[in-house]
Amino acid sequence: MPDLLLPLAMTTISPTATTTHTLAPAPTTPATTPGDPGPHEAAGSGGLIFLLLIFGLLWGMAYLIDAYRYPLRRCRRCAGTGLQHSAMFSDAMRICSGCNGTRRQLRPGARRPTGRGHNPRP
Repeated sequence: MPDLLLPLAMTTISPTATTTHTLAPAPTTPATTPGDPGPHEAAGSGGLIFLLLIFGLLWGMAYLIDAYRYPLRRCRRCAGTGLQHSAMFSDAMRICSGCNGTRRQLRPGARRPTGRGHNPRP
């Protein structure tokens, strides 16, 4: 009974009461790094890239069709007014050099592959 009152660190274990435990060998698995995909993940990794490629091609085709139908956009330099205001004098203005006063600019992709202007509507 006095052994119950002693702390665990103070108690001693007799050397005759030891038992030996044998461990079974652990199953071996191929070593993989954290960023390395396993064999079951390698087959499906190209699906996302394929979908992104298809989405990009569809978006590009839709943009080119839209640029063909609507080749002009609002001038960004003069914000569609055709005039540029002076930085020093508030009442001074000149014709915009980006659109030459037309208030419109040609959109990217609206040119023909030869670069001879925009595609007019038939």
